[in-house]
Amino acid sequence: MKKYLSLFLLYFIFFSCQASEHGSDRVWDLDVSALVESLRIGDLAFLDNVDLYRMDRKNRLGEISRIREGGALYFSHLLGEKGEREWQIRFLEEELTSGLYKEEAVRELYSLLSPSGEWNRLSRILLNAFDEGRLTEELVDVLIEALYESGQSEKALQYAGEQLLTLPAAKAYVKGRGDLSSDIFLHYIYGRASFSEAAALFSLLEAEDRLSELSGSSAAYLELARAIVSGNDSLVDQKLDLFSISPGMAEMYPSLIYRLRIPQMQSSRTGIWAAKLSVIPTFEAVFTAGRLYRSEKKFEDADLMFRNARDLAGSPFERDRSWWYLMDLYSSNSTYLNGLIEEAAPLWSDPFYFSDILEEHLSSLAAEARWDLLERIYPFITQYGDRETASAYSWVRFLSPPFRRAGEAERRFVLSILKEAPAFSFYSILGHVLSGDVILFAGAAVPAEETYDDRYIQGFFQFGLDEKALENSRGREEGLSKPLLRILSEKERDRGDFLRSIQLASYLMPDDDSPVPIEDLKLRYPLVFHEQIEQYSEEYGFPPEILQGIIRTESAFTHDIISHAGAVGLSQLMPETAADQARKLGMGEPDLTDPETNIRIGSSYIRWILDRPWSDNLSQMLVAYNGGGGNLRKWKRMFPGYSDELFIEALPYKETRNYVKKVLTSSVVYGAVYGEDDPADIIGKIYPDFDSLLEIHGN
Repeated sequence: MKKYLSLFLLYFIFFSCQASEHGSDRVWDLDVSALVESLRIGDLAFLDNVDLYRMDRKNRLGEISRIREGGALYFSHLLGEKGEREWQIRFLEEELTSGLYKEEAVRELYSLLSPSGEWNRLSRILLNAFDEGRLTEELVDVLIEALYESGQSEKALQYAGEQLLTLPAAKAYVKGRGDLSSDIFLHYIYGRASFSEAAALFSLLEAEDRLSELSGSSAAYLELARAIVSGNDSLVDQKLDLFSISPGMAEMYPSLIYRLRIPQMQSSRTGIWAAKLSVIPTFEAVFTAGRLYRSEKKFEDADLMFRNARDLAGSPFERDRSWWYLMDLYSSNSTYLNGLIEEAAPLWSDPFYFSDILEEHLSSLAAEARWDLLERIYPFITQYGDRETASAYSWVRFLSPPFRRAGEAERRFVLSILKEAPAFSFYSILGHVLSGDVILFAGAAVPAEETYDDRYIQGFFQFGLDEKALENSRGREEGLSKPLLRILSEKERDRGDFLRSIQLASYLMPDDDSPVPIEDLKLRYPLVFHEQIEQYSEEYGFPPEILQGIIRTESAFTHDIISHAGAVGLSQLMPETAADQARKLGMGEPDLTDPETNIRIGSSYIRWILDRPWSDNLSQMLVAYNGGGGNLRKWKRMFPGYSDELFIEALPYKETRNYVKKVLTSSVVYGAVYGEDDPADIIGKIYPDFDSLLEIHGN
C-alpha cells in the first residue's frame, strides 16, 4: 500500500510541477495577458525571449492555443508575415495535429507547399494526419493530389476509394494501369470531369501511350473535350460528329448532356443534335433538346420539348427549370405568357426562380397598357410569388388607371403587399409613405449568438491580423453573425473601402419589413464626400441627397473605379462627356479620379441634362443619366400620357428601370437618416406627380 501511495505522490508532484510550468496564466513561460496585448498590437519582440526549437522538442508549440482556439493557425500567419516560412509550416502542422481549424490548416499548407513542388513533404504531413483520423473526406482529396504529384500513384489510388472524384485520382488510376473500360473510369470522364480535366486526362493517356486501350466512344469524347478547350470551332464540329450519346449513356450520365449543350449550340449541326436528344426519354436529354431548338429559333419544337421535360422531371428544381424555359419562349406574347403563369404558379417550388421573367412580364404589361391582364394575373402573383415580385406587381397595379376606381379595402390590400417588401427597399418605402405610416428604425441592434465562422474571423483580430480577418471574411458572409458583420463593415469603411463596407452591410438588412437599426442603415448608406456634394449640388440647383444616391449607385464612393465601358470615378463619367463639361467650366484636362473634380463635373452634367427641353424633372434626368438622352426622348414618344412613375415601370431597359429605383431609395434614406427630411417630400422631388397619388388615395 505504501508503495502505491509513494507512486501516487510522485505523480502528483510531477504533474503539479508541469501544471506550474505550463499553467493557464503562462505560455512559453511568458505572462499570457502581456502576450495577448503584444499580439493585439502586432509587437513580436517577445519572440526574442522564446526558444521555439526548445518548445518544439518539448511538444509545447501548441501552448499558443491557450490564448485562443486555433492559436497555432493564427500564429503561423504572423510568422509568415515575419518571413519565417519554416516555422509557419510547423505551426500549421501543430494546428492540424491538435487544433480546431484543421481544414483551414490544410488549405494553408497546400498554398505554401504546392507552388514550390514540395509534394513529398505535404503528403507526409497529410498521411500522418489521416492515420490519426484528423482528415475529413474533403481533405483526403488534397492528400490524393499530394501523393500523385509526389510520384506515389499506387498509394494515391488506395485513398481514392471506389470512385474517382478528382483529376489527381483519375491520373493516379491511369498511371497505375487501371482498366480504361471500367465503370470507375467511365463514371469519372462522363459524369464528373470538366472539359479541361478531360482534356488533361487525354494528354496523360497520350503521354503514357494508352490511347489505344480506350473504347471508340471514350476516345471520341476525350478528343472532343480537347477540341473544346482549344477553342477551335471547326475542330469541335468535327469531333462532335464522331461522338454519339446512347439512351443508356444519357440515363447514366445526365451531367454529360448538360455540359455538352454549349458546344452543341455553337455547332453547325445544332438541329441534328436536338433531334437526336429529343427521342431519349430522360429529363436532361429532352430539356437540352428544347434549349437547342430554342437556339435554332424552332419555337414549336422547343415548346414540345420543355413540356415533355416538365413531365419527366424527377425533382422540383427540374420542374421549375422546365416551366421557366417554357415561359421564356413566350416573353414577347403577354397574353399567352399570362396564361402560362396562371397554370404554373400553383406548381412552383421556388418562386424566386421566376422573379426575373415575371419582372420583364410586368414591364411589358405596363408598356402595352394591358391592365386587364394585370388584373387577371395579380391574385396568382400575390399568392405564389416572392414578396419582392408581389410588391412590384402591386405598385404597377396601384399606378394603373383602372385602379383609381378601386374600393378602400382593395387599396389597403395592395398597400399592405407593398409594405411586405424587404425593409427600406423601393417598394417598402412607397408602401409606408402612401399608407401614411412612419418608417421605423430599431433602437438598437439585436444580439446574436457567435457562430463557428465568427470565432474563426475574430481570432485574426485577437492576434493583430486585421487585414487577414477582412480577407478571410470574403465568402463566409452567410455564416457570420450580424454583430461581427457590423464590425467588419465598420473596419472596411474606416480604411476607405466603401464598396466592400456596403456589401457587408447588405447582410445586415432583414428579409422582411422588420425595423432596421439606424447604425446599420448608415453603414449601408455611408455619408462620404458630404461637403463637396453639398457644395456642388447647391451650386447647380438640385437636392444633395440625389447626388449622394447617384454616386452610391454608380461607384459606391470608389473614387478611382473604371467601368468596363470606360466610365471613370465617383459619378462614372465617360471621358468625352467629362471633357465637354470641363471645357464649359473653363477647366483644363480633368482628372476624373480626383473626388472633387469628378463631383463638380458630374454636378454640372446633371444640371445640363435638367436644362434640356426633353428632360422635365429629376426622374427623367436619371433615365437620361443611365440610359442616354436619345433613349429618353425615344421612350417618351413611346409612352405619351404616362405618369413619371408608370413611365419608369414601362421602360424596356431593366438596368435603367432599376437604376432610377436604386437612386430614389438611396435618396430617401440619405434625406431621412442624415437630413431628417420627410420621405414623401424626397420622393416628390423625383416624381413631381407623387403628391397627386397621395391625394387620390387619401393621404
